Amino acid sequence: MTSTSYEHLVWDTDMWEREVESIIGDTDIILYPLGADVGDWRPSQYTFENEKFKKLWDVGFRYFCNVDSTQYWLQYGSNYMRQGRRNMDGQMMFKQMVYPEKVLTSDLFDVYDVFDRRRPLPVNGITMPEDFDLQALADSLGMSDRIIN
Repeated sequence: MTSTSYEHLVWDTDMWEREVESIIGDTDIILYPLGADVGDWRPSQYTFENEKFKKLWDVGFRYFCNVDSTQYWLQYGSNYMRQGRRNMDGQMMFKQMVYPEKVLTSDLFDVYDVFDRRRPLPVNGITMPEDFDLQALADSLGMSDRIIN
């Protein structure tokens, strides 16, 4: 949404009201698609001068949730609350295994207990350091046959 035009946001919001809100009823929480946001991290982005924020406010949203790979954060304004939420997907879990020193999922669960061993390795979209030993990781997971080039 950050890069989405205002016109597209209006179209998408109108579509949401017709196709989703008409079924589930009113809600004041928006989970941004693909983790996008209507501004950056600065609270100054969540004012009525930001036409995207104003549009979402006008249809009733007060709680705004994006996707952020940090543990958690909250931002309170006088008329809104924002929070980051983590994407718990195969990419994030694989990234935790590649970069074990980072806290991406390790404070919530042991990724080795839940990683889907049927998926191919490496996971698309994750850059591995040149010295990363993918074969050793695959061996430790019992996934030696899942490595693709």
